[in-house]
Amino acid sequence: MNHSFQMYIQYEIKEPFIEQYQQLMKDILQSLKSYEAMDVQWMSPPGSTTVFLEVITLPTESHYHALKKLRKSRKHLVFGTLDACISGGLDKMDCFGLKQC
Repeated sequence: MNHSFQMYIQYEIKEPFIEQYQQLMKDILQSLKSYEAMDVQWMSPPGSTTVFLEVITLPTESHYHALKKLRKSRKHLVFGTLDACISGGLDKMDCFGLKQC
């Protein structure tokens, strides 16, 4: 039986940074492949222009914990670039995961 882990990341982008954020996300989405991310979805809930949600399928719970730590790191060369764009910085990025069976 195949198991996978679903990672959910939600955050709010500061209005003046929306365009910069969208450019940064191109690099972020590309780099997620290096972490064995599959079926990456990036969306904004209906009616919102500043709240964004990423849904990422990962092979294991260990991948989730490792990627969560990297995504919240200001020192990471790619993921850390979001710190200035997110309202409250990377500390306000919400991450949670669900095991898929």
